[in-house]
Amino acid sequence: PKQLDPRLVYFVAPAVAKAAIQSGVAREPITNWDQYEGQLKKRLGLDNKLIRNITTKAQSNPKRVVFPEGDNVKILRAAQVAYDEGVAFPILLPSDFATIAASGIIIMAKHANFQCW
Repeated sequence: PKQLDPRLVYFVAPAVAKAAIQSGVAREPITNWDQYEGQLKKRLGLDNKLIRNITTKAQSNPKRVVFPEGDNVKILRAAQVAYDEGVAFPILLPSDFATIAASGIIIMAKHANFQCW
């Protein structure tokens, strides 16, 4: 991430606020950290509002999502982000499983690259 990446606001600002409270330089103590994070999100502006709403809804009821080509590095990263953000429970299928699934045949078998969280 870059220095001005808006995603960093959620991590850096609370860490700085906690350090200020612990060192005694904070003017006002923060008692509700969830409310503080919500205020930070509002300060980012309306351009992130749609994404925030979608993410919040997905986090409230995460579903299982199948990621075909689960042996691809980009797919693995996307699945990890979905899991880390709590928006989905990824199921990774290697490339050869995607071919089988596309033909309409459902086969569950052990495979060296098959992973399921």
